[in-house]
Amino acid sequence: MKNELITALLIVLMAILLWPTVIQRELNREEIASHIRAADVLAQHGMLVEAKAHLERVVGSKLLTAAERDLIMEGLKRIENESNGNRRRV
Repeated sequence: MKNELITALLIVLMAILLWPTVIQRELNREEIASHIRAADVLAQHGMLVEAKAHLERVVGSKLLTAAERDLIMEGLKRIENESNGNRRRV
């Protein structure tokens, strides 16, 4: 009985810890566009880490065309290159 209770509690704990990954939903086109716009503005203001986070949020979306995904990947590469350049100057 005690082992069954421990097992049940472990299962519940695992479910609670994994819940955010289960409920993560696909972004819609409007949300994707909003993330891309935010990344652009942030990058223009030198907030490269934040801009990168926005692009990484959308790059895996099933709603993107191949061309859109390529553009986002190019943006991520530019941000990475700029970040590396800034680190070298410091």
